[in-house]
Formats: sequence, C-alpha cells, structure tokens
Amino acid sequence: MVTSPNSALSRSLVTVVTRLKTTNIGNEALSSELISLIKNKFPNYKICPLERAPRFLDQYYSTMLSKDLATALKQFEYWAQFIAKKISFISPITLDKDFSSSVTLIRKNRTPSWKPFIEKKLHLRALKSRLGLYDDEMLKRLAIYQFSTLTILNPGGEFQPKSIESALKILLELRVAQILGSKVGIVNFSYEIEDEFISMFFIKIISQFDFIRVRDSLSLQNLVSRGLDKNTASVIGDLVFLTEPESQDISNSLTQKFNITPNTVAVVINTVLGTSSINDWARIINFLKEKYNDVALISNEISSDFPILQSISRLTPTRIISEQFSYRTYAALLRNFDLVVSSRLHTMILSMLVNTTVVPIEPLNSRMKGQMEDIKYPIPVTSVFETDWTSQVIEIINSTTLDKKLKQKISELVEEQKVKISQDFNFLETLW
Repeated sequence: MVTSPNSALSRSLVTVVTRLKTTNIGNEALSSELISLIKNKFPNYKICPLERAPRFLDQYYSTMLSKDLATALKQFEYWAQFIAKKISFISPITLDKDFSSSVTLIRKNRTPSWKPFIEKKLHLRALKSRLGLYDDEMLKRLAIYQFSTLTILNPGGEFQPKSIESALKILLELRVAQILGSKVGIVNFSYEIEDEFISMFFIKIISQFDFIRVRDSLSLQNLVSRGLDKNTASVIGDLVFLTEPESQDISNSLTQKFNITPNTVAVVINTVLGTSSINDWARIINFLKEKYNDVALISNEISSDFPILQSISRLTPTRIISEQFSYRTYAALLRNFDLVVSSRLHTMILSMLVNTTVVPIEPLNSRMKGQMEDIKYPIPVTSVFETDWTSQVIEIINSTTLDKKLKQKISELVEEQKVKISQDFNFLETLW
C-alpha cells in the first residue's frame, strides 16, 4: 500500500462514487437512494459523494487496450500505482479544508450540448489532463481516498459496449482507492459487454475488489461465463426500488397541470433505438389511440429522448410532456396513467412504485429483462430485436387486464424488493 504523510490519520469516511451531475432522472434516483442508504447503514461515518469518471483520468485510456491482455493489465496497474503515488504531494492542512465541503446532487446539466462533443472529438480533456490542468481535482480526490474506510462505486450503466472508456476510467480510480487502503467495490450495475477481450480485461480487474453486486442474474451469468469466480459476486436489485414517490396531492396537481384525463397511456421511447424504430413505435401508438382516450409521450431522460419523440409525434400527432422533473415528482406523474409502455428501465420501476401497470420493452441486450425476470414481474418483456416485436407488444397490451389483482401483485413485488435490497446491503457491515 502506498503511504503518505497522513497515513496515521483515522479513516472516517465512506466514499460513494456515482453520478452527481445528470439529466437522467433514473441516475438521479440511483445516486440519491444509494447515498441515503449508505448514510443509514453508517451513521457514525461521514459520507462523501463524488462524481464518477473525473477529468484527470482522461489521459490514461488510450494507452491500455491496444495490446494483449497481459500487457493491458500491466499497463492498468502501472497507471493505478503511478496515480496513487501522487498522494505524497498532499498536506494535512489542505485535507482538513477539503473535508468541510459538501457535494450536491445536480439534476440538470447546464453545459451546452456542443461543448462535450467538441472536447471529445478533439481529445481536449485528455490534453488538459496531460498538461496538469486537473491536478488540483486529482489531489483532492486522493486525499479523500486515504481517509476512506470504504469506497462504493455505482457505475451508472457504464458497462455496455458504447461506454468502454468511461468504465475503464471508473475502474482505474477504484483501483487507486484500493491501493491507498480503502475497501472498494461495485454495486447496482448491469453487465452488457459482449467483446471477449474487454470482458476478460474487466473481470481480471474487478476480481481484485472486495465486493461485486450486479443488479440482475443475467449480468451475473454473463460475468461468470467469461471467467468471474461466482463466489465473488451476487445480485442485489435496482436501488430505484427504494424511492418514496411524492404524495397523491402532487399527482393530482400534475393531473390538472398537464390535463391528464382518465384512460390515458404514457409511452417512453429510448433514444438508443434510433430513427429506424420510428414506424414501429408509430404503429404501437396508433393502436393505443384506438384503445385508450389519450396517449402522452414522456421520458426519464427527456433531454436525450426529445428529438426521437418529436419525430414520432410528427408522424402520428401525439403530445409530449417535456418538463424535467425530480425523480420523486416524476413517479407522482406516472401515478396518473392507466398504463405505461416503457423502453426505459427506471420509468418502469418508478411506475411500479406508484402501482401503475407497465408493458416493458427491452431496447438493449438484457438490462430490463434481467431485472424483471429476477423479480418475477407478471408481464413479459419484449425485445426490439425479436421478429415483429410490435405485434407482440400489441398482443400483450390487448391481453393485459388492468384489474385490482394485477395491481396487488405489482404492489407485493415492490414491497418485497424494498425489504430485500435494504437487507442485502447489510453485507457491507461484514467488511471490517
């Protein structure tokens, strides 16, 4: 373990690395509920939330995955040790000041959309990182890790094919925290990467950590089939199940504000499906318009999904509720619909919490399917990769009876998950 001038000081922190700046209501819910849960589990510790994938790590990504597995792992460990050794530049006086600061969850990203795109295209953040422009940020985080008895990472859905770079950065920082003496682990993630080399690389890294908790059995099977020791990981359901939605009074006010009439359906379309799915969704929406009084397009990430919602609305005129809500208020909005058809996992979970029936549609590999099969959700998940998936969805909607028996079943599943997730996190207390 790397030592520092402050190594004799007590470890009084539990650090939570998660998404703190996000436009995604689901990520807001995950971060908020995880931080709240950890505060309840560790009342005698100061809880320190940190934004995942900090900027100072950008310079290291390109040097790690270009060669064979052994070389890539060696390079990863070299950089982790290299970063950890910078702890020698930190003084106790600076640390005392840093620990007095607080971290606030920011729901809306106000950065212009073109700025991160340009920075990524020109590799500006990596260049700034190499020039040392983010060193102050780095030293502050290293200071936090040397005082952390436990560091918990919520990857925020980064273990998927389009997020390899982000996943690598957050694993690198977690390894740095481990080198500096903190217990470390990952919670609440789905694993959807199919590439064998990347999977073997990631599994070798996370096998060093003190705990691994995926949020569905399919993710665990995926990891184990690629070499992860099944005894080092287990499943804990999605933390969004712990949400307490806003009151019925809030729901009533939203009903009036958005003129939501009885027998209205909400449809949630994930932008990852792309424009090729627009005609399929239009078919489903046209069917719903015949069966129900009204249809509204909504999203738990409206900033991303709005363009595809607009395209569909032009094809089959449908109103869009585009306001950005907090996650508890969004759940209250969902209470007003008779049915939700959703291709986003966290809209589905938040709908279940307010006892609104959901027809789930899987837009990716297995994220929604894995979660819903684990909790034995009574309505099957339809994948957009299945042949004539729209016909399957329409058939499911037609055959789903929105009665008290179904709602009672969903309510029971939710309560089971709330209790189970809270109990399952007791494992943290056994780490020391």
